[in-house]
Amino acid sequence: MVITKRLAYGLQILLDLIDKRGETEFVSLKTLSTQNAFSENYLEKIVSLLKKEGILSSSKGVCGGYKLARPICTISLYDIINALEPSILVTMCNEKNTLCNTNHKLKCISKNKCKVTRLLNQIDQNMIELFNQISLKDIENL
Repeated sequence: MVITKRLAYGLQILLDLIDKRGETEFVSLKTLSTQNAFSENYLEKIVSLLKKEGILSSSKGVCGGYKLARPICTISLYDIINALEPSILVTMCNEKNTLCNTNHKLKCISKNKCKVTRLLNQIDQNMIELFNQISLKDIENL
């Protein structure tokens, strides 16, 4: 897994919303963009993804903007990563698990016989479990 600019910006925006009372009040995209010197167009894409996954809510109008849709203790790092990244997993196996490694050259007879796939799947599960245990509140408290 690679931490992308989109994920880093998304985390920063969520933390800024907490700082700017974005748990209870709407904060404009322009305010978030100006504070961080991020492109407003790029942030629009990020907040759109976070809104689609139920992490943010929005309101239009003069007092509109974005705010957290849920309490920060209920938003996990996994939720955020899953909203912003197309794939957070180590493996690149296809749906039927007939390919084991990321370059798709190692073919498996079955999922259970491919030690590489089992190892990478276990790493994936451990990462997901860890990311689910870390809340936005935990990140704020770092």
